[in-house]
Amino acid sequence: TIPACNANYLPEGISEHCPIKVTFVEEGLNTNKLFQFCNVWAKHPLFIDKVQAAWVKLLMVLLKKELKVLNTQFFRNVVAEANDDRMALYLAQNKLQADPMNMTLQRRREGEILEVQKYIIYGRDVLTT
Repeated sequence: TIPACNANYLPEGISEHCPIKVTFVEEGLNTNKLFQFCNVWAKHPLFIDKVQAAWVKLLMVLLKKELKVLNTQFFRNVVAEANDDRMALYLAQNKLQADPMNMTLQRRREGEILEVQKYIIYGRDVLTT
């Protein structure tokens, strides 16, 4: 059987394609089970490698927090600016969909696309999804 799903049609962003976000509807609730450590795991040859990998991941989480502070203090919060520009593009595209022949809205959309693209030109897409 085909699982139940929902489709959400999104604005095209800086592309000329209209993305669709498909989410599957879960039947029943997933209940999270409590973690229970088993001593026998520590005897497995891969145990130390797994623990070290998790430790490195934890350090990356801490580094991410520090980089967010650096961004806010010294780069005028470029991520928030990029998200604001993306939202302005989204709004311009929605207005243009309602009135596609409006030249003013077409120019506004093109300007918003340029604003969003400047973050990509700098070599890093800072937009969050």
